[in-house]
Amino acid sequence: MTADMKDTFEIGYVFHPQYARQGFAFEAISAIIEEVFTHFNAHRVYANLDTRNIASKKLCEKLGMRQEAYFIEDYWSKNEWTNSYIYGILKKEWLKKKKL
Repeated sequence: MTADMKDTFEIGYVFHPQYARQGFAFEAISAIIEEVFTHFNAHRVYANLDTRNIASKKLCEKLGMRQEAYFIEDYWSKNEWTNSYIYGILKKEWLKKKKL
């Protein structure tokens, strides 16, 4: 999904708990990021996640994304204000990571 900023894409994902810790998320999101950078010529990809979602935080870090922001009580979810992280990666960072 494109964001409001030029050549910037936001990614989001939901995986059934039955398929957790099997590498599917890493494989799927890696392929999506690769596609966005390669075929859509994106400049940047980012994810907005609930800070309580440790698995998502670890996934973003494993993908080579960096934490860009930490927002306090910025999102209303399930009858409470929650905190958010923004993780992002630039195309040049993704390409450099692939060469390693």
